[in-house]
Amino acid sequence: MSQLATILLTLMIAFPVAYLDRGQETSDQREARLSDTARAIDDATLKATCQGPWKTAKCQRYWTGHREDLAILLVTIGFWESRFALNVHQGKCKKWECDAELGPNGTIVHKARTPWQMQRTSFSEPEWDKMVGIDYEATFHAAYAAAKSLSPGYRKCGNVYGAISIYAGAGTCKWEDGRNRVAFYGRLRAKYRKLVQERLEQVPDDLRCFPLRPLYETEPPRLALNVQPFAHDLGQQFPLWQFSPESFLRYRQPVVDASLLGCSGGDPYLMRLVAGYALGSNQPEAPDFM
Repeated sequence: MSQLATILLTLMIAFPVAYLDRGQETSDQREARLSDTARAIDDATLKATCQGPWKTAKCQRYWTGHREDLAILLVTIGFWESRFALNVHQGKCKKWECDAELGPNGTIVHKARTPWQMQRTSFSEPEWDKMVGIDYEATFHAAYAAAKSLSPGYRKCGNVYGAISIYAGAGTCKWEDGRNRVAFYGRLRAKYRKLVQERLEQVPDDLRCFPLRPLYETEPPRLALNVQPFAHDLGQQFPLWQFSPESFLRYRQPVVDASLLGCSGGDPYLMRLVAGYALGSNQPEAPDFM
């Protein structure tokens, strides 16, 4: 499991158990289900941003922001829409759940599916018949459909608040009832960064062996954590923005040479932290997500 998925799981395990789930699954079963959910979110965000195995010419990038922000947003939406409740995840909604409506002959029709409570739209249509279930594959399709559905609001409004608002059908970039969700997202984001920082502090000093050129010649060289980029080959050129958010870059060189990697292991997101802002006393503020 990747670092992103591991931390997402840590965040979700800490959520209170949904009321109807009490006695329905053991703590081990819940952890296994949420583990698959974390892995599904991890992979769905890779696909939605055309990274990893989906970095191909045919891939359509839906989410234009940072992948980690999308992953945290998916956790946020899943919690607010369903509390990641087992029965909703299974597709066994109660008669009052999942946007229930009274259909012909008195039957109950559930218009929304999955922990992200999506209705049938052009974004969810390709995954509609394969995104119900607690297994990894179904949850991956559900998370990917949710990622696509969140993207128009992000592109239109330029921030997570807008993504939440448009996803909810508010028709505005600042849905008043969405403020609590935005605040929740902000708290999760802060917890995520804290957990990443704690993992960074556990990295042995001898792994920090990859020099970067400073922005100014008078600035002393900084050290960045060695990484294993996706599908890398020694000598291949990798854009530095793969590892550092653009707003945090301080370095002149637009590319780095993977052949300079002198030690094994590492993690791309940790590389972002080190190369972007984790080292040095003057750390730039994180961009405002509001």
